Amino acid sequence: MNRDAFLADLIRDENNVLFCYDDATASPVVPGYRLKGHPTIGIGRALDVHGISGSESVYLAKNDIQRVELDLASRLPSWSALDDPRQRVIANIAFNAGVEGALQFRNMLAAIATGDYHLAAVHLQDSKLNGQAAARVARLVALLQSPRISQV
Repeated sequence: MNRDAFLADLIRDENNVLFCYDDATASPVVPGYRLKGHPTIGIGRALDVHGISGSESVYLAKNDIQRVELDLASRLPSWSALDDPRQRVIANIAFNAGVEGALQFRNMLAAIATGDYHLAAVHLQDSKLNGQAAARVARLVALLQSPRISQV
């Protein structure tokens, strides 16, 4: 079978929808939406039937990581001067809460910018995120308080 031709057939017939939609109604699946068909993405990928593979999830995550890094670099002036552990903490929060959400951690970000990682950790522990994802925050606090890594 000519896979390229078949892919073109599928794109024509299924479309290539880049968000989750209901395949019965073509409506976007958003919080509160009552599904009539299958939650579907891309070229007819019914998520409740096929899901995604491990390699597909890693591929998607790597794309998301790149987007988060670019967004943080453009929105957070001190981003490029930070070492790896502090960038990872901020990116982790942005991955979870969105870049806008991460930028709301003003006190933590200010403490990071001055190199006071202990105070930054205190602010993170005092956040609402700690009540929602305590184990994640504990790991991020440990990363925040890790020794500074010089950029070479």
